[in-house]
Amino acid sequence: MQRKRLSLGGEIVFISLLAILLGVGGKVVRKDTLPFWGSPSRPKLIDLPEAVAEPAAANPDSMFAPSEIAYRITLARAAGLYFQRQKLEICFLDARSPELYSEGHVAGALNLPREHLEEYRDKVVPHLEHDKLIVIYCDNEECPEATELAEALLAEGFRRIAVFEGGWDEWAESGYPTATGPEPGD
Repeated sequence: MQRKRLSLGGEIVFISLLAILLGVGGKVVRKDTLPFWGSPSRPKLIDLPEAVAEPAAANPDSMFAPSEIAYRITLARAAGLYFQRQKLEICFLDARSPELYSEGHVAGALNLPREHLEEYRDKVVPHLEHDKLIVIYCDNEECPEATELAEALLAEGFRRIAVFEGGWDEWAESGYPTATGPEPGD
């Protein structure tokens, strides 16, 4: 018995349909949510008002109520929190790669790279307290690692997280304290 062979056009259509079915099937079984096209949407962040009332000025982390959504903060707010970080036990986390962190980071910030979260988790997460404010940054507003790390920490039960979207680029340009090397350094 002789098999009927598909024409070249038929083979192309068959392969195209098979590729589409495999792509859709992969999308269905994936645990993370990726869009069919374009880039993934960024997680929502809560905006804080820039005007600061007197009680909040004395204790700038008091406006960060526990939330299941991270807060978005500006350079001015990040700097205010930074200068009171020791008194208020605020932790700054750099979500960038260890190489970028070593080249320069916010002085005192711990490195918890989003891309190596599992590898660094045991080294950094035990130093974080669930009831203390955590400020996360990466390179700049275009960098998704800070919001992705915020989402991962929120999933682990941390509820006071702020994302400084201006990130390292804005911090370094503004002349605020920086450090280099693999350790936090002040």
